[in-house]
Amino acid sequence: MWHKILKTMKKLFTLILIVNSISLFSQQISSKSYIKTENSKIIYQYTENSFELSKLELDENQIELQTENGKIKKFYKGHYNIFPEKLGVCRIVAKNKETGETIFKEIFHVYPPILPEIIPVWFSEKTDNLVDNKINKDRLEDFKGVGLQVMSPNNIIFFMTTGQLKIYHDNSLFKETEIRNGIFDETIRTAFESLESGDYIIIKNIKIGSVVDYSKRDNPDALYSLKPVIFFIE
Repeated sequence: MWHKILKTMKKLFTLILIVNSISLFSQQISSKSYIKTENSKIIYQYTENSFELSKLELDENQIELQTENGKIKKFYKGHYNIFPEKLGVCRIVAKNKETGETIFKEIFHVYPPILPEIIPVWFSEKTDNLVDNKINKDRLEDFKGVGLQVMSPNNIIFFMTTGQLKIYHDNSLFKETEIRNGIFDETIRTAFESLESGDYIIIKNIKIGSVVDYSKRDNPDALYSLKPVIFFIE
């Protein structure tokens, strides 16, 4: 009986040692993280991703931050932005300014920015949400164009560049034209006057651009394609 008790206690003691070792190992790993971001090890392409430094033994002024993917800018003591340009991996390396010695390096995974959704834009201030993308025909005179609803928490500016608009009346193609910047011109709004319940509007080949600095809108950081959108007239 005592032999069984001793054997059980030995197993429990071994298990405790394993658990403590795992805990200690986890603490050692976590203690090596010098950079704190909002999304752990995930940052977004063409976006100013904020991070802050912590657990540093040197003064911040003695440290130089480097990356091979994009740019790093300081905007406050201990707080920085990184602007990755390529998908995949982004390494942030901290070096001692005096000796050139590497203090630490951390790897982050760069994801594409979350793309916005196409929504209608009205001349009036009324901005009610559409149900199943249905527009009452009496509301067409208020239909100014389409815009972008940003679903991403990132501080990136999206804007529509071009798209192809097709208007279908009586199940036949009634008008086809290109739209720029999402705004409908006078010929499109005139065509809307002929639409009835059962007709529909398709916008396809939608191209959007993105920038962080709006003054550089004419030279986007990136261009993306959005899936087509359809509006049903009722």
